[in-house]
Amino acid sequence: MASTTNRATVNLLELDELFGLVICHPTGIWYTTQAGGTTCAHPSEEGFFVPLPFGVENDRLEDIWEVADETVRDFLDENELDTWLEPAASLGMIGGEAWVPVRIKIANARGANPIARMLAPFAGLRAFLTYPNSD
Repeated sequence: MASTTNRATVNLLELDELFGLVICHPTGIWYTTQAGGTTCAHPSEEGFFVPLPFGVENDRLEDIWEVADETVRDFLDENELDTWLEPAASLGMIGGEAWVPVRIKIANARGANPIARMLAPFAGLRAFLTYPNSD
């Protein structure tokens, strides 16, 4: 997690009902949000934001307090996101509720749906799945 002092920073907390990915990549632009429930953490990452055209029921999102790979894998599978994303906590990425570390895993999107085609060029990159904090 990096400090947002003196950096071009987009605060995703300002966007209501947000659901998307912050894809880690050197862009000079940092993204942050309020995460971690009542801890009110403000993690940040350099990259770019990709909104996802769907959401998940807020009560399901509140279940991700622990970002262990198994917990995240279950969440991704239950919400049919496991086709495009895989857990990344084992890569040393630190996250929490509303800032879930993932890796884009699409390798071949030929004939796939629009989301897979959109994310395919970023296969292998680390990202954070972000959504409104429950607090």
